[in-house]
Amino acid sequence: MLAKIAWRNLFLHGRKSLAALLSIALASIALSLFSGYIHNVRRLYDATFARRQMLGDLVVERAGIKLPGKAGLDEQALDIAEQTWLETYLKDHHVQNRVRFLNISGFISSGQVSDIFLGIAFDPVEGARLRGPDYAWSTYAGVPLERAPAQPAVLVGRNLSEILGCEAHAGELNGTLGYVPEERPFTCPNTTVQLQVNTESGQSNAMDFYTAGLIATGFTEIDAHLIMMSLAEAQRLFHTQRVSYVSVQLESGEDIAEWVRTFHQAAIAAHVPVRAMTWKAHSYFGDLFRNSMEFLELFRDFVVAILLMVVTMAIINTFVRIVYERLHELGALRSIGYRPWHIIGIFGYEAIFLALAGSLVGLAGAYALAFCCNRLDFIYDAGFLSDGVPFRIDLAFGDFVWITGVVVGITVGSTVLASWRVSHMLVADILRER
Repeated sequence: MLAKIAWRNLFLHGRKSLAALLSIALASIALSLFSGYIHNVRRLYDATFARRQMLGDLVVERAGIKLPGKAGLDEQALDIAEQTWLETYLKDHHVQNRVRFLNISGFISSGQVSDIFLGIAFDPVEGARLRGPDYAWSTYAGVPLERAPAQPAVLVGRNLSEILGCEAHAGELNGTLGYVPEERPFTCPNTTVQLQVNTESGQSNAMDFYTAGLIATGFTEIDAHLIMMSLAEAQRLFHTQRVSYVSVQLESGEDIAEWVRTFHQAAIAAHVPVRAMTWKAHSYFGDLFRNSMEFLELFRDFVVAILLMVVTMAIINTFVRIVYERLHELGALRSIGYRPWHIIGIFGYEAIFLALAGSLVGLAGAYALAFCCNRLDFIYDAGFLSDGVPFRIDLAFGDFVWITGVVVGITVGSTVLASWRVSHMLVADILRER
C-alpha cells in the first residue's frame, strides 16, 4: 500500500520530483564516465607494460636483490644454473610464453657522434609473440629485430636516434595503440653503429651493429638513451651468460596468485633464490602505475564527495518543498491511523523509485556520451607518455551497481531527513501549519 501511494505521488507531483531526478541522473552520469575513464587508464597501462614493454603477467628475478629490475652483469642477475632450473620449471607449469632480458649499457657511436646508451637485450621472437598482434610491430621506422635484414642488429630509441643524426620519413606516428605492420623508411649517416662496452670480466669490447629500426617506448627519458638488441648478441658482446630478469605470460585463465605461490614453494625446495611477482606489484616496473592510479582514485573520491554533497542538498531541498506542499494530505493520512513510520515509508519509497529512475536515465546518458566520446578519437597529452593518448571511456556494469547503490542510499537518507519532523508532528499541528 505504501509503495502504491508513493508511486502515485511521483506522477501527481512530477514537476517537483523532476529536479531531484535530474540531479541524480547527472551525478550518475558524471560518476560513471569518470570511473570509465579510470578503467581506460588501467587498460592503457596494461597494454603499455604487459604488452608493449613485454612484461607479461609476471616478472621473475633473483630474490633479495638491492635494485629490482635493474640487475646488470653482476651477481644480482640470474646465472646459468638458475636459468636452467627456471626454464625446466616453466615448461611444465602452464606458461604460454617467456622472454629473457638483460640490462646493458655503454657507448654508442655513429661517425663523429657518440653518446651513452642504456639498453635492453631480449629474445626477439618470443618478445614479438608476447607483444601480441597490436604491438608485434615495435618500430615506427624500419623493422623489428626479428625481421632485421642483417645481423647483428639494434633498434635505436627516438631521441637517441636524433642525436645520432637519424631521420624517419613517415611523419609523426602514435604507438600508443600500436603501429601498422609495414616497413617505413628512415635514414642515418651510417647504416651501422658501434657499441663500446665493458664485459662481465671488466674488459673492453666493441662491435658494429646494423641499425634495423627506430623505436619509441612512449617515455622521453628512456628513449633518450635506449637501444634494443637480441639477447644472444648482447651476451656475445658482453661475454656473459647472465640474464637480468624473465617475463612470464601464463596460459589464459591461470590463477596468477596460486601460480606464484606454487612457484615460490618449488624454488625454496630446490634452493634456487628466485622470486616472481606481477609487474604492477614490482617496486620498479609498477611504481608509475601505482602512483598514477592512486592519484586518479583519490581524485575520483574527491569528485564523488562533491557530487554526492550537491545531490544530497538538491534532494533535501526538493523533498522539503514537497513535504510542506502536501501537509493537508499528510494530516489526512495521520487522522485515519497512519503512523509516523508510515509517512516516512511513503517518502522512502518515493525516494527509491526516484533514485532508480535517475540511475536508469544516468545509465542511458552515460552510454550515449561514452559512445560519442569514443567515436571522436580525441587525442590528449597524458604527461607521462611522449605520444598522445586516445581519450576513451570503458564503462563497466559493476560501476552502475555501486553507483546506483550509493545514489539510492543518499536519496533515501536525504528524504528521511526532510520528512522526519513533519511525520512526527501531531495531526492538529500539521493541519494548523498548513
